[in-house]
Amino acid sequence: MRAPSGAVAFGSYQGEVGDVDFAPGLVARAVRHKRWVYGAIVAEALYVGWAVVRLGYASKLFAFAYDANDKRIVSVASRLGPPGVARVGRSSRAAPAAAWSLGRDRVRFGARAGGGRSLSLAVGDVAADLAIDDGPPAITAICALEDPDAGSPGASLTEKGALLPARGTITIAGRAREVDALAAYDYTSGILQRRTAWRWAFFMGRDAAGAPVAMNLVGGFMGEAECAFFTADGVFPLGEGRFTTTKPLDPWSIETSCGAAKLRFQPEAEHAEEQNLGLVKSLFHQPVGTFSGEVRVGGRTFEIRDVLGVCEDQSVVW
Repeated sequence: MRAPSGAVAFGSYQGEVGDVDFAPGLVARAVRHKRWVYGAIVAEALYVGWAVVRLGYASKLFAFAYDANDKRIVSVASRLGPPGVARVGRSSRAAPAAAWSLGRDRVRFGARAGGGRSLSLAVGDVAADLAIDDGPPAITAICALEDPDAGSPGASLTEKGALLPARGTITIAGRAREVDALAAYDYTSGILQRRTAWRWAFFMGRDAAGAPVAMNLVGGFMGEAECAFFTADGVFPLGEGRFTTTKPLDPWSIETSCGAAKLRFQPEAEHAEEQNLGLVKSLFHQPVGTFSGEVRVGGRTFEIRDVLGVCEDQSVVW
């Protein structure tokens, strides 16, 4: 699997896109270099999503919790902070790989002594303290990005891991619960395009036969290089995602360019944000719900039936 002007591998990458000779001058890099970690936790009917974003000129944080039993987001918090509040390390194995500390909100995610990772998070009414073990290999991709608006090329590096066993405590609105969960992360660092857009699908849970499965699928941005299906036995490449929907909260039809995946996403709730700061604009829709359909990889067919996850429609000028 290969993206144009890019490379794909399985396993952690120790470095960042700035180490590759795509970076423009220091001032331009400070403005264009974006880093983030998005994390997901699935504990039975609970989906927790969180992100720490380092924009260079600002910092961004959000966390939300979705309860599939009630089919609603039970807690959500979003913060915009000054530069330097969000810290994102040079790799997903950094300590920390992502951190935030401002007021009562805090996040720390990264390598754990003795192996694996840990997550300590308290954002609004969402809190988690988890020990996260290693799982299937991560997928890593590096791609060049043309950008006529910026007058110089860029590049993006991403590493995505899923099906990581996670144990500890999740607290929602003061109610704590011990969980035996699955965790996932998306570490991205890039000299990105001034105008960046993508559609994204992610799910994690168990298929109809009870096997642990996860999928990361992207349309646009780095495309096929980011697309993979995770199982306990290995990670399989997928073609670029093709998404059809009328509105974010309408059903989504999702296929891959390789024909391996045919899925339907049923949204039940939505985390959405729209910001217009003049030179910087963001339109972000991330509905959460369930996936159903099938994925054919490695000579097997995995039946996906009401597996928790999210889709995303993102368009930014930054």
